[in-house]
Amino acid sequence: MSSKSYFVQKGQRGLVQPPSQPRTKVTLTQEAREELLAQRWKKTERFKQDLDGAWQQIDDTTKTIALANHKSVNHVQHKLYLGHSSFCTRRSKPSVWNAFCWKKTKEWKEQNTGGIICSLLFVCASLTF
Repeated sequence: MSSKSYFVQKGQRGLVQPPSQPRTKVTLTQEAREELLAQRWKKTERFKQDLDGAWQQIDDTTKTIALANHKSVNHVQHKLYLGHSSFCTRRSKPSVWNAFCWKKTKEWKEQNTGGIICSLLFVCASLTF
């Protein structure tokens, strides 16, 4: 991104920014390419080992917590948001429909009228038409 501003004259079409400078292509020798590839592999291996170590620590801590509190490992993982529910979060606000149903149910309970389900279905049917 350029820090300078370039303006186009009225009626003139063209690029607002000047064309980018051509980059020089660097050709590496075979030894240099092999060295860079080896460095990438080493960095990847170190990263994987660090991640495996972190997950092993989390697993050990989860087992310790489960044994100390007489809970299952799955229960502790669920509470820590690990495992299959790692991407699940709680909703911070109710949906509009649930809030509407809750309000209507509360009103009908205060009036002590029976047939809440039938009334809700009637209200839903009347809202759609």
